Amino acid sequence: MIRVIIKGGSGSGHRGHRGRPGKRGGSLPNSFGDGLYTGLSDEVSKVLEEYEGKHRRSDAIHTVETGTMFSEEGTQIIGDKTGGFMSLDIPPGNYKDVIFTHNHPPSNAVRKFGVIVIKFNKNGISQPPSLSDVTFAVSNNLKEMRVTGFKVGKPVTFRMSRIGSEWPEIGRYWSSNFQGFMDSNLDKEINPSVASYNVLDAFWKQAAADIGFIYEVVE
Repeated sequence: MIRVIIKGGSGSGHRGHRGRPGKRGGSLPNSFGDGLYTGLSDEVSKVLEEYEGKHRRSDAIHTVETGTMFSEEGTQIIGDKTGGFMSLDIPPGNYKDVIFTHNHPPSNAVRKFGVIVIKFNKNGISQPPSLSDVTFAVSNNLKEMRVTGFKVGKPVTFRMSRIGSEWPEIGRYWSSNFQGFMDSNLDKEINPSVASYNVLDAFWKQAAADIGFIYEVVE
């Protein structure tokens, strides 16, 4: 799982975008990216398309995490940040209502002598958002937290957005439900990277439905 390290201290539709018929929360896609930027303004969608496009090229898969933040108006809030294989340092600041995007390098996990070893693998799987990612989004009241990556050589993007002006208590939901969910759903017979992906992806989908936030995977 990746770490986001901090150093230092009901509605439907958004900003003129159409709500999803019969659905609570979210919006239909705008003019960019086939669902990649649902509910975001055209201004920020344009800069996200350019920035994240660098992470979707199969000939330029990043071996470390990189990321940045944009305002809803498309202004870059912080400079590009580069971290390690499983971490990204973000300086303290006021990040309320911003869009945070970063990549998860693809990896492959193997069991050696009972220990799971995780290594970069360009043909591996980028994991869904970690608890640290989501905790960062909630504690800073981000508008949206995004993860770009690869799933067996093909681009994948994870989007997590609040509904309304505040996030639900995702940390409390995790504490109460994740261990039991993992015990019931983790397939120990398959590759650990695939098993971890499947559990996290399914858990976030269930959490979004139960407590009310947007979680989408665009492949």
